[in-house]
Order: sequence, then structure tokens, then C-alpha cells
Amino acid sequence: TLGGESYSEHFKTQSVAEVNNDNHAIFADQQLVAEEFFINLGVRQDFNQAFGSQVTWKIAPGFHIPVTDTTLKATYGRGFKAPSLSQLFDTAYGNPGLAPERSRGWDAGFEQNLFKDTLVFGSTYFRNDIEQLIGNNPLPPYAAINVGRARTYGVESTASYTPLKDLSLDMSHTYTRTENRTRNND
Repeated sequence: TLGGESYSEHFKTQSVAEVNNDNHAIFADQQLVAEEFFINLGVRQDFNQAFGSQVTWKIAPGFHIPVTDTTLKATYGRGFKAPSLSQLFDTAYGNPGLAPERSRGWDAGFEQNLFKDTLVFGSTYFRNDIEQLIGNNPLPPYAAINVGRARTYGVESTASYTPLKDLSLDMSHTYTRTENRTRNND
């Protein structure tokens, strides 16, 4: 798959003259399958007016074990997120000194099929390490801030039961922990 994306953000208040930021991106995504092994590869290049050119990517391999009908899967990738114009310029909480977020993330998990897909369940462990996470200062002046280093991690579990062709019961649960790693010098 090849594609592109383009958007323009505008921000204006009574006390802030209009500011604009354009972002244009191109991306490619490809899935390759060989017997029971599969892999998804993706790359994206953003051209952000305020923060320059950024390249992000992901790799997501998997393996299906036919004898147990189990799929093992994982992902590793890098990310980029520019602050919004309101995070930069809003008079109540904006911070024009914000830097964009940059992240690395990975996950590993499984999906198990039972009774010819009548019951499917799975679980995935995930972790994201983020530099310059954009958040809100909990103390006055309550402005948007960059947290130097942050980590999110946890487990996401899902289950689906399909007793009839047109009826399925789904449930999911995510346990997430967050850490301000700036103070923890891992």
C-alpha cells in the first residue's frame, strides 16, 4: 500500500493572531506471507512545517502454529508526534517552547483459536519509551510541558465467543502503567 496525507492546522483567538502549521506525509506498508510466517513492514515520512522532516517505521512479524491454531506476533517501531497549535499557543495553557514527541515501542503476544474460531483469546505485552512526552503541568501555571522521558507498558487481553454466525460476544481489558523516566535515570 502506498499513500499520502496532508492537513493544515489553524489556530486563532482574540489575543493570538492566526498561526498555521501544515503537515504532508507519504507512507508505504507491505505485508509479506510465506507459509506460516508473515511480516508487515511500514515506513512514513512527515514533512512538518514547524518541525521539519521526520521518518518513522515499524516491523511486525508473526508466526502461525497450525497444530495448535496459535499465532505468535510482535511489533517494533518508532513514532513522532508534533504538538498541536493549541498546545503551543493557547493563552491559558500553551507553551511555545514545546518539542515534538519521539517514541520507540514494541509488543509481543499470542492469539489462540479454539473450536474452529468459536472461541478466540489472546494477550499482548507492550512497552513504549517516549522522549519529550507532551503533558500538562499539574501545578500553576498549568501550561503544557514536555516530560523529558516517559514509559508506558502493560498487557492487553481480548476474548471473543461466537456461538452463532451473526452473534459474537467480545471483551477486552488493558492494564497500563506509566512512568516519568526523567527522574529514574534507568
